[in-house]
Amino acid sequence: MRQRGASDDDVRFRTCLDNMRYGACTPEDITHLRKRITARRIGCPRLTEARFRGVSVITSFNAHRDVLNEMGCERYALDSETNLVSFHSHDTWPLTRQRANTKKQVRDEASVFDPVRTSSVIPELLQTALWRLPPVCTEHVPGMLNLAVGMPVLLKNNEATELCATNGAEGVVVGWDSTTDDSNRRFLRTVFVRLTSPPRSVQIPGLPLNVIPVTTKKTRVKCLLPNDQVVTIDREQPMILPNFAMTDFCSQGRTRVTNVVDLHNCKNSLSMYTCLSRSSSYDGTLIIREFDTKKITSGTSGNLRREYRELELLDFITLLREEHRLPDGFPVGTRSACIQAFQLWKGKHFVPPRVHGALSWASEDPSHLHPPENLPQWRLVSKVDSRKRSADPPPNNVAKKVKHSSDITDIVTDQVVTMSPQNGTHDVMHGNTYFALSNFVARGSQWDSTNYSCAYDALVTILWNLRADRGAFYFSNICPAGTIMNDLEKQFSECSNVGQNLEIARDRIRDCLSQSQPRLFPRTGPEFCAVADVAEHLFDGMVANVVQVVQCQSCAYRMEESTSYLAPSMPVENIRIDKLLNNLLNSCPGRICSQCGAKVNVAVHHIETPWILFVELPVASQDAQSFVIPRSVELDHTPPVRTWKLAGIVYGGGSHFTARYCDTSGKLWFHDGISTGSSCISEGFLTDVDLYSAYGRQACLVMYIA
Repeated sequence: MRQRGASDDDVRFRTCLDNMRYGACTPEDITHLRKRITARRIGCPRLTEARFRGVSVITSFNAHRDVLNEMGCERYALDSETNLVSFHSHDTWPLTRQRANTKKQVRDEASVFDPVRTSSVIPELLQTALWRLPPVCTEHVPGMLNLAVGMPVLLKNNEATELCATNGAEGVVVGWDSTTDDSNRRFLRTVFVRLTSPPRSVQIPGLPLNVIPVTTKKTRVKCLLPNDQVVTIDREQPMILPNFAMTDFCSQGRTRVTNVVDLHNCKNSLSMYTCLSRSSSYDGTLIIREFDTKKITSGTSGNLRREYRELELLDFITLLREEHRLPDGFPVGTRSACIQAFQLWKGKHFVPPRVHGALSWASEDPSHLHPPENLPQWRLVSKVDSRKRSADPPPNNVAKKVKHSSDITDIVTDQVVTMSPQNGTHDVMHGNTYFALSNFVARGSQWDSTNYSCAYDALVTILWNLRADRGAFYFSNICPAGTIMNDLEKQFSECSNVGQNLEIARDRIRDCLSQSQPRLFPRTGPEFCAVADVAEHLFDGMVANVVQVVQCQSCAYRMEESTSYLAPSMPVENIRIDKLLNNLLNSCPGRICSQCGAKVNVAVHHIETPWILFVELPVASQDAQSFVIPRSVELDHTPPVRTWKLAGIVYGGGSHFTARYCDTSGKLWFHDGISTGSSCISEGFLTDVDLYSAYGRQACLVMYIA
């Protein structure tokens, strides 16, 4: 802990952090932490305060770091009244082999190097797709680097340790040297960075104090494409990133006077402790939104608790050894031998002084601290053992690794292209960038004829195939802890590992919703419910927060209010979904001042971009065929423009719901819990199917994913 304050709040903050290490925070600790959550109430800290504005936010995931950095760059350009300059990376295909020291590295290098390839030039459209990938998908080497003079940056490589230019060092851009190509694209040669509070002063001849040059460096990068394929390239780009956000891992070892943290997605109490313990004072800490209190009040796992207890014993043994208070002949070997000898001397229930109460084992069974009687023996693994591989074939939803350039198809837009026959697949590509895909087959949930379940079947089918198609890691990112979606993710994991039916996961979600809203979600009998209500409650707690600022020009009335991304049913027909969402997310036309009755201006400020968008479509009418369901939606509510792709559509009619799922290759899969049961029917591609209607039923709910 790095707290330096001596106030009562600082003392309570240190106590809270001490308890947080062991997952033993008290209600008083939780109340004390929540006082530092930003809010619009009087006396609460605000993110717009001058001392917090521009401070790098500590978050949990690299993907969230990249989004915050993009938003921070745009905000910095507006605040400083300057323009961002975009620099592209110079990417080429690898034409030489790198030195490999292990057999795994040799195999990886063999999968990267293509002896048939004669050119290092990457096709232009593929190159554009690689530039658009966020740093989290390119091993933190950005394809597009937006810079401005005075912008804070973070070094991502040990450039020169003797100059304090180490991985994780913070600095400010003071200039750069760049070139341009025939298309007026800019490419960096050198970025000049002034280090922020280095351990010692750095003076390079010809440069100001603490200013260092960060040059471009060729790095072999594995780029993760949207369909989980991996393409390896050689990339030349300075190893820096904007410093408007950092992960909890990167924040380790820092002391921050002003510490802005996002605890919402922290994995456990240790992650939350890492974020908060960077603060040097309680008053300088700001939590930008609510967090899951269960992670810091439910204790620690058994293995971690045992590790803590053993370390406490070893620490006390070391203290006694330094003070020459150990008995003669006390062993000095392994930790097991030391702990076993100490327990024979002091007793199994002895607890050293100053041990935290959450670790005390004075009144517990100390068997978990007993070292094993027969310690495991080390042995050399023969070459035969090291070559053994699992005989189980990989699952169907695992994408095959691209080995050569011939395995990658040319990138096209709104066309159908047959994949390379070398990998045995014949998937195609529509619209956006996709590559050789695995043979994905969708499945669904069978309808319950006793307790009507079609509304749940439609949504569970779409969400299950979203997880199976894009991977469990992607799906877990959109399922925050403490939500119904998180429970659904656990049920889906059991379906994958144990092989149970989707109906079990569906029924458990039905039980959860029925317990909270029994009238809205009847559990038994031939009762009906609205699929929009199921979607709204299923994603409760996941909807991103939005702040609307209402300003009246007539009477100067001003008010801030919270809203959400959840869109109501579309009021009129003949309107595109993207136009509706842009209107809802950017402004609220037609608002009237509550004081004078005049029209007011409404500005919308977005705290976080949502992963999933649901839109409830209007009731069918005679002019329903003119309605357009776009394959992708671009929303310009936050710079830069975000794109959401069509993932699923729910159809209603005749007191029954069906669904369609769109996989990563653009294929459509139709599911009807009555007629198709637990299977899905392949219908072709997006361009071949009328999206608004399906077998006599019309679309009532559309789902888009980022």
